[in-house]
Amino acid sequence: MAEWQTPKTDWAINPKNPTAEDFNRIEGNIDFLKQDIETKKGAIVNAINDMNQTADITNTYDELANKIRVISSDANVAVGDVLSGKTFYQGGLKRTGTMPNRGAAVITPSTTDQVIAAGYHNGNGYVKGDANLVSSNILSGKEIFGVSGNVFPRVSEPRLYVDGTEYVSFVKGMCSGRYWGAFKESNRIALTIRNSSEIATIVTDTRVDLTNVRYIVVDLSPANRWDEDYIFCLIASTNKMGSPDVYNAKASIAVENAYIKGLLLNVSNLSGNYYIRCSYGGYEGATGSSSYYVYIYKLILVS
Repeated sequence: MAEWQTPKTDWAINPKNPTAEDFNRIEGNIDFLKQDIETKKGAIVNAINDMNQTADITNTYDELANKIRVISSDANVAVGDVLSGKTFYQGGLKRTGTMPNRGAAVITPSTTDQVIAAGYHNGNGYVKGDANLVSSNILSGKEIFGVSGNVFPRVSEPRLYVDGTEYVSFVKGMCSGRYWGAFKESNRIALTIRNSSEIATIVTDTRVDLTNVRYIVVDLSPANRWDEDYIFCLIASTNKMGSPDVYNAKASIAVENAYIKGLLLNVSNLSGNYYIRCSYGGYEGATGSSSYYVYIYKLILVS
């Protein structure tokens, strides 16, 4: 490449006849400028190609200028994608972001879903935890944020059931036979069987805490007269749907045609949570074949 030579710039005040030396200097400088322009044009072409736009040294300067203008036209970012106050180029224009800066967002769990606000989060945000979120602080049958409870409610008063009012919920327990039944009536619970092979049971839906409880008392009466004795059992058990032979504590009585008041189940040796079951059936040798009923009026805890 030719080297640049200092030109004569005082022709007007110091005129002279040009010599071969002058013409060589002028021609050399022209050649230098041409090569220099092509080199710098090549740098522009390379820069445009680096920006994923196709350019070539043969392109005119107007063509190169247009290619520069569309460099950011294929960008798909929007102002909402860029942090507020930050600038960028898109579509040939300088733009300013509008994304809000949320910083370190801290969320406290509540009873309803909470929306996480859109925007920039710096990675230091978190959802609050609580060391009390453990199974032993949650009622059995309930679940909080994936943690299942194992606490059974302690009856706030000694009554479990009185004349139609349930202080704890009762559901149908183990029953067998075609005509069995366990029914809630307006002021009592009815257990009914058809023959000696059938069993009818009512049971608390959840366990009851028997810690410091001495007795469970039941008031009941049969509904009709028969010659055979059928058996009523009052049971405390960790098994909800067990048979009368599955129990932790059990009291039973042959049901005759009389109002039985105060059948006691001694649970003083039990501590913790148990299902309370009342079961009626023809086990222990009864042989009747008619329909038989027994009514439960009260179930009470005695401390």
